[in-house]
Amino acid sequence: MEAKKLPPRVGAVVSLPFVTEGQQVARNAVKAFNELMAAGVSPLIVIDNDRVDEVHNPVMRDLLPKSNQLVSQLFHLFDQLAASKSEHITFDRAEFAQLLDGGIVAMGSADIDVDAVTSPADISAKIRDELANSVLAKVDLRTG
Repeated sequence: MEAKKLPPRVGAVVSLPFVTEGQQVARNAVKAFNELMAAGVSPLIVIDNDRVDEVHNPVMRDLLPKSNQLVSQLFHLFDQLAASKSEHITFDRAEFAQLLDGGIVAMGSADIDVDAVTSPADISAKIRDELANSVLAKVDLRTG
């Protein structure tokens, strides 16, 4: 990137340790997150391992592959949307790049049955439900 006179960009996908892993592991995670933030890593995508287990209940050997699959599906979907040319999609590559540089970002997708929509609140509720069931770290959407 620097050779092309562009700022170097480093992102990371990290996971929160299980609550059962104890306080030392939690302290190590907090220290690592602080170091990543201080280094300017962006985006910093945080996967909640406890949430993966709660929502998808995989056997332990499948937990990390399941996390990887869920996050890569989200990135693929957003990348496909950004690359699409359509009168119905207003999300482009520049906006995707801006999103990834935006600090804490909640990502999710929802299938919406247009025949079941009676008001804009129906769409908002569906999106909120999908974000609430995300395996990414929880964010308080009431203040967003």
